[in-house]
Amino acid sequence: MQFKQIPGRLKIKQELKNMASEGRVSHALMFLGPEGNGGLAMAFAFAQYLLCTDRQDGDSCGVCRHCRRVEQHIHPDVHYTFPVISRSGYEGMSSEFYKEWRELLAQKPYPSIHDWMDVLGAENKQFNINKNECQRIVQQLSLKSVEAPYKIQIIWLPEYLGKEGNRLLKIIEEPPADTLFFLVAQNTEQILNTIISRCQIMHLSSFTDEEVKEFAQNQWGMDENKAQTVALLAEGNLSTAYHIAQAQSDELTPIFIRWMRLAFQDKEGQLVGLVEEMAKLGRERQKQLMNLGLRLLRMMLLSRMAGSKPEGLEESQAVFIQKMAAFIGFDGLSELVALLDECYYAIERNANPKILFMDVSFKINRILRKQLS
Repeated sequence: MQFKQIPGRLKIKQELKNMASEGRVSHALMFLGPEGNGGLAMAFAFAQYLLCTDRQDGDSCGVCRHCRRVEQHIHPDVHYTFPVISRSGYEGMSSEFYKEWRELLAQKPYPSIHDWMDVLGAENKQFNINKNECQRIVQQLSLKSVEAPYKIQIIWLPEYLGKEGNRLLKIIEEPPADTLFFLVAQNTEQILNTIISRCQIMHLSSFTDEEVKEFAQNQWGMDENKAQTVALLAEGNLSTAYHIAQAQSDELTPIFIRWMRLAFQDKEGQLVGLVEEMAKLGRERQKQLMNLGLRLLRMMLLSRMAGSKPEGLEESQAVFIQKMAAFIGFDGLSELVALLDECYYAIERNANPKILFMDVSFKINRILRKQLS
């Protein structure tokens, strides 16, 4: 991964390059920001930049031995730790899942934890970074580097360390010579304060719509209109943008629109069948459906305030947003947003999907019916 492959982030990229050129790279960096913010890609790009033997135009060359190995995630001096599941006969260490990890990154360089769950087929299983993995980190970093001037330990989502993070405090505070930690996090509330205090924080905000649009055009070869649609729906999240680009979210659009219409008026008794269809989607797809709905509802709020048809969307989405925004008021839209938020968290807690979606359908009906009174 080269810096130029990551959209925006010019200030942070320059700061990282200055660290390298001035020989003041912090022994522990934390790339902190919301899902899909490119923190993991930035950690990869900085690792590649530090190890590159032929930097050019303020970036790694991308072709030297070190660059090629980092890009393929097979460099012997770049180590990866990430949340995994328990499997019979396994010790729960990240190295046992490197094959799947490389497959994930080859397809999705801006992955979410849900993408990782899908790869492992572990939708309803518990993820963590366990004691064995922490011991492996300490042991591995105590050895000399194989061929690079640095040993780099990348920890994706240290939130999953829990109290096991205490095992890493000493090595993060006083690492062996030429050893660097790059932590990629989303929520500091779930990370030990003693770990946070040992890191230099690099704050990453969500990408702008224009950055996502240009990325979709340049990296995925999309035409301008499609890229604009992706950018509007992704809301600065490149992981979400990828799913939309692959038409996964677009497949959910007709389901959500139909759900809203049948929840409001179900003359032919089709709602029960739709609820059963939604219940079969699987938990992660159900959460994607709620996220899509929340994005569309927020765009309705914007459409109602602007009094115009939203631009850059698929025709079905634009028409639905315009018609519903004209029908429902701000209070009703706010109630629907709160309701879908509650539904999302109920899905995360393994609520019975049929009961949940039917109950939410009745509540949607009440909200929409109030608009007629």
